[in-house]
Amino acid sequence: MASLSDLYDLHQGKTSDKWASYLAAYDVIFRDFKDGNISLLEIGIQNGGSLDIYAKYFTRASHLIGCDIEPKCSLLRYDDQRIRVVVGDADSSEAQDAIFSISNKFDIIIDDGSHLQKDIIRTFARYFSQVALGGIYIIEDLHASYWAEYGGGLFHSQSSIAFFKRLVDVVNGEHWNNGVSPGLFLRAEFSCFDVDLDDALLEQIHSVTFQNSICVIRKKAAGLNRLGPRKVVGKDDLVFDKTMLIANSSSVPDQTVTALSAPDVEVVAFAPPASAGLTLVPASKIVANLKSLFTRRKPKDADAWSATIPAHGYACWSASDLDLACEILNVKRIAPATAGPLKKSVGAEVVDHVGTRSWIKLSGTPIGEDDPLRALEIEAGTLTGIPKPQIIRHEEWTSNGTRWGVLQMTVAPSPVVEPVQWAQNNASEVSDEWIGSFAGAIRNLNRVHCDRVYASPDKIRHVIFANFGRDVDLRVEEWRASWVETHWANITGPNLMLLDWERWALAPRGFDAALLLAYSCIYPDLEKRIRAAFSDDLTSPPGIAGQYAAYAHILEAIKSNLVHPALREPILKLAMRLPKK
Repeated sequence: MASLSDLYDLHQGKTSDKWASYLAAYDVIFRDFKDGNISLLEIGIQNGGSLDIYAKYFTRASHLIGCDIEPKCSLLRYDDQRIRVVVGDADSSEAQDAIFSISNKFDIIIDDGSHLQKDIIRTFARYFSQVALGGIYIIEDLHASYWAEYGGGLFHSQSSIAFFKRLVDVVNGEHWNNGVSPGLFLRAEFSCFDVDLDDALLEQIHSVTFQNSICVIRKKAAGLNRLGPRKVVGKDDLVFDKTMLIANSSSVPDQTVTALSAPDVEVVAFAPPASAGLTLVPASKIVANLKSLFTRRKPKDADAWSATIPAHGYACWSASDLDLACEILNVKRIAPATAGPLKKSVGAEVVDHVGTRSWIKLSGTPIGEDDPLRALEIEAGTLTGIPKPQIIRHEEWTSNGTRWGVLQMTVAPSPVVEPVQWAQNNASEVSDEWIGSFAGAIRNLNRVHCDRVYASPDKIRHVIFANFGRDVDLRVEEWRASWVETHWANITGPNLMLLDWERWALAPRGFDAALLLAYSCIYPDLEKRIRAAFSDDLTSPPGIAGQYAAYAHILEAIKSNLVHPALREPILKLAMRLPKK
């Protein structure tokens, strides 16, 4: 019988789109199903040609079902009665019910749908239970998991390919011995997708295999997925006593007390003092959530984007919105627009009618919702003893369901030290006097009364444990008003000014100093000078906790593709130098 590749080459009917390497792989993967009475579900069928080809390949199949969200797919017609098409979102109860009314067990499921990370993961969680024992679940076009426009990225910890890599851990779950169940393990990592897979179902994952852009998950009875007994054969054991091999064949060492294996379950005292009068805001309201939502990389010129996708809760802006802000302020833009962190805002340098230069920053939220970041920037205008831009004017207006706000501020007297967060040549050459001025500014800020935290104590504790294990010393309680936005692309020089005050809040003592230290760690002399300037904070017991918090903060940003991954290893080395319990 012709191979799948041959059938594709000979096909003349409805259009089908597959990469050549997939077809070669499927001839091997489908070998055991080719002559069987199987049921197949393909999610995402476009013009429907693949179902015709599968009908010719799986000649004894009982059901060949395609599901697609495109309404025009309802126009597809097939002579083969085994082929059925369901029009709808595969990740909906309506489409699921329609599919299951035709067949509720499948030997092969192929996801070639939207390629969005959330859709891939949630669709797997919805349909893997309906894969028959011995069946397979295939995800195609996983190259999209590396692309921001599909919610992915190489270092994104919650991409679809990151999820399926985690299933490799699940396959080896019998060796964890740390008190964590497979379901809890996945829920902790991918809770944002509402993933809730049953432990018994996860134990039926027999193998997870990858090739370029494809992942294949094979399902078998749980008992067939275990390592099984150790077989020792032969008589001669001159090098290693075979009785020792047999004795070590069944036990799994306890991992509940191992830092890199133990779950984060211990409650440790790590909270701001009650005297601060704090009200801990819920996670949805925390301004600086360490694990950001999917974001795109910052463009060189924000004008290149007609509509930018910002962080959750912020409106998409365009160059025309910024120009309207200029009109309201009676100023003219004289430089390209620059996207702010997570695309929540956009800014540009402007000039008024008498030639006075200033900087404007625009952001928008749905009508009825406050802009907490703009509010913090305005509140920071009352701070004294800290070199920072001064707010000249603040205007708000509504348009098309969006509440817009623009801040006009003084221009910084010098450029930022570096174009990126971490130190390069410019930062390595800053003077001791400059470092001393920066330390003085941070100490002045530390004395300010503040009534909010940059992230909840539980969240900080969680990310510290996730990155460094549970044997870190977090028993000290001392929080101080902190800048939080501390990095080299936010500080000017040689004339010092601290830019961007959208997230300032209480943080563990030494947090700002530790952030700058971490972003400078590839220059030993610079790191040494910063340590000396902040020695009181960094060597104190509270400062140890602050350093762990700062280093974990950056490591989480690296996972979200917001900081360069080359900093990961140097920061881990910094943390290793800190004392443990």
